Amino acid sequence: MKSISIIQFVKISLPTAIFASLALISSCSSTNNSQKVEAQTAPTPTQTVSATTKSTPTKKPANSNVVSEVALANHLKQKGAKMYSTFWCTTCNWQERQFGTQATQVIKASVRVECDPRGKNPQTELCDKIDIRILPTWQINGKLYEGAMPLRELADISGYSGPRNFKTSGN
Repeated sequence: MKSISIIQFVKISLPTAIFASLALISSCSSTNNSQKVEAQTAPTPTQTVSATTKSTPTKKPANSNVVSEVALANHLKQKGAKMYSTFWCTTCNWQERQFGTQATQVIKASVRVECDPRGKNPQTELCDKIDIRILPTWQINGKLYEGAMPLRELADISGYSGPRNFKTSGN
């Protein structure tokens, strides 16, 4: 029987083990956060109508929310924050959507770290070194925070002091 070195064994089995572990963790994380996601993505009324009066919402500048999310994303980038995730993690994708389209571009380009070797620009060694167990995991100011969280909480943890009129309710 031919023996293989430990390095050969790790190269063959480690990616498979990581994928299986992350898939299991992601499904558990997605299940555990389902109530949180539903509560935070519930639509808010934009117009109130009663039997006697009609009221319309106060107009805000078109990009007032975008400014908050982009500012937070840029702050996280500047602080060197990292969001460890995988392309197939539904909770990670939900977390990114909380930032909105413009800010998500900043997150994907500078903050997000792909932990699946099949993903775009994977950094599996870094994910292994950090010992990522739950997706997403945020690393802010050298400390790890497991799971998705509201933008307001990310702002608090990172020391963000900019505008906080985040578009997602509960953030």
